[in-house]
Amino acid sequence: MIKHIVFDIDDTLCDFAGARERGLVNAFALVPDEGRAAALDCWRTVEPLLFQHFNDRLLSREGYRRLRFLIPLSLTHGGGDDEALAARMNERFMAEVNDRITATLHAVDCLTTLARSGIGRHILTNGPADGQRRKLAVAGLDTLVDELFVSEELGFAKPDPAAFQAVLGRLGAQPGEVLVVGDSMSADVAPARALGMPALWYAPDARQPGPGTIRSLLEVPASARLPATAVIRGR
Repeated sequence: MIKHIVFDIDDTLCDFAGARERGLVNAFALVPDEGRAAALDCWRTVEPLLFQHFNDRLLSREGYRRLRFLIPLSLTHGGGDDEALAARMNERFMAEVNDRITATLHAVDCLTTLARSGIGRHILTNGPADGQRRKLAVAGLDTLVDELFVSEELGFAKPDPAAFQAVLGRLGAQPGEVLVVGDSMSADVAPARALGMPALWYAPDARQPGPGTIRSLLEVPASARLPATAVIRGR
């Protein structure tokens, strides 16, 4: 039987995509009109690479946050004090993604129902630990979660199997006892299933959900009550 459920945070329990877009609008409003579009396009290319460097422990938390705006400015703006401007942009961005983020639809209901059922509720997430903890608190989810596992503290980032194995070890659970729920097939679902962990792909916009895909977090508690062998493991 499923004893624990491990959720992703961003775009699973919290609306990170919406907060990110608001943050980018507010941050790049500081850039002159003539260079704004180019700088934003550059950010969308550079930021994922920097985040991967952070996950791979090649870049510090502070370095990642500094460079994600400084590099796009340096490559496309080249005017005034880019360092100071990048710092102001980062403040605006983090105010949205960490301090004004909201829970996704039915996240609170899902976690509350699972808590009443006695099923462990945990999180495995990539990213800076301080930001991820802040998101949970702001979204009102921190009191509904038992354990938070963050890549920065674990030393391993999804989709590395070691991240999932670390969670299993901390929980003292077998793979078949832990259900993984996340919005990324490559970072959440596929690596979990490769280790024998049942997993659900959270895809609220899926037009025709296949086996193992859910469009609402309200579907999670019912899946958790099934025997592990009955929870869909593949698409």
